[in-house]
Amino acid sequence: MAEAIPIAVGTKTVAVTGTAEELTTRDINCTSVFLLPLTTNTDVVQLVDLTTESQKITIPSTGLTIPISNPALIKIDVAVNGEGLDWVAV
Repeated sequence: MAEAIPIAVGTKTVAVTGTAEELTTRDINCTSVFLLPLTTNTDVVQLVDLTTESQKITIPSTGLTIPISNPALIKIDVAVNGEGLDWVAV
């Protein structure tokens, strides 16, 4: 299997809890995105379901890979203001 080379990397923090924010505003063509909560977080980071924005999935501290074609389609929320995650698109 060929090694995946990152297309884009970034860090995303959410200013205000309860206000889901896009992972990035850039349109990036990819096959998947790996999400890894920051080690400095004191509480959870959640993936937001874009169809309802009311359903949320907690991202494990070990990270989560999502098969998706564009990281701009991902929204996250946090339990504590200013916390977030690192992400890698491949």
